[in-house]
Amino acid sequence: MRGAGDAILVAIRLSGSSVGPPLYPSALIDDGDGGWREVLRLDALVAVEDDEVHIFRTEQAPTEELQGRTFRFQQWWTPHAFYVAADTDRSWENVRSPDPQNHVHCVLDQTTIEAGEGDGTAWRSGNDWVCSSCYQRYIVEDRLGIRETPPTTP
Repeated sequence: MRGAGDAILVAIRLSGSSVGPPLYPSALIDDGDGGWREVLRLDALVAVEDDEVHIFRTEQAPTEELQGRTFRFQQWWTPHAFYVAADTDRSWENVRSPDPQNHVHCVLDQTTIEAGEGDGTAWRSGNDWVCSSCYQRYIVEDRLGIRETPPTTP
């Protein structure tokens, strides 16, 4: 682990696993005695070395020693969700959330979107719905830095 400005770079050996794109956002998970817990959030893939060592960027400083330990690698998004967040050609419309009996889920974090929740609105592009907080974080602010170039269709 090494610092790079405000970000921290973490080298992770993904071996014996069948992970595929998108590899971020993701997290390292400890499946210890007390159930699972997120140990470190991984915000972006920076580089791949030797087909097994992946260098990730995180802004979250680890609260414990991680070197030499084994964790479960947990991907957050499906390829479609990554494409939705990265696609700069999409047009988004701020709409009222549907009634509870017709609720939908945010394609990025699976939050239930329904009237009476949050500010009562969400963002929609075609059939894809994104909650207001994910829209702000991943579309407007592009916190993962994935909206710089249009993605290829999954």
